[in-house]
Amino acid sequence: MHAEDLNVKCSLLLVFSVITSNGGTAPVTVLNHNVLAQDLIELHPHLYRHHNPQDLVWEKRQELLFDEFLSSNADIIALQEVQQDHIEPFYKRLEDHGYSGAFKKRTSSDKTDGCALYYKREVFHLIELEEVEYYQPGIQVLNRPNVAIIAKLRHKLNNKVLVIANTHLLYNPKRWN
Repeated sequence: MHAEDLNVKCSLLLVFSVITSNGGTAPVTVLNHNVLAQDLIELHPHLYRHHNPQDLVWEKRQELLFDEFLSSNADIIALQEVQQDHIEPFYKRLEDHGYSGAFKKRTSSDKTDGCALYYKREVFHLIELEEVEYYQPGIQVLNRPNVAIIAKLRHKLNNKVLVIANTHLLYNPKRWN
């Protein structure tokens, strides 16, 4: 099995340029990836009925995901559906490869996942980090446990400031939202 077999339409690699202090440009890469929290796969198996069940096992998926993260060589990694109890054993491994990051759990006691944002320490310095909870009881379009992480980063090559946000907005056509 290859990573792309399981992660179809879950990953997006963006590359853009920043102006350097000497007037040149340097690429900045952002990997955006919905990792499909294992708890959600197990809670909604009907959504994955066309996949080989053995390919959905976390022990198999985690190595493919990690290989994809590292092979992208992204300066910033924005992840959705990150399972909270996988932070320590899995995502903390990114720190061993030069990344720092943050995690924000969805706004509900029964939810086990959220968003994570990692950046390369050799490329960026974290200036500020904000966590956003969209949940507003009584407002139909905002009564979901959606969250976001917003980071203000300073590029170490040119001192330019970059603001990046990572969110996962749930959509349900039956709710018209």
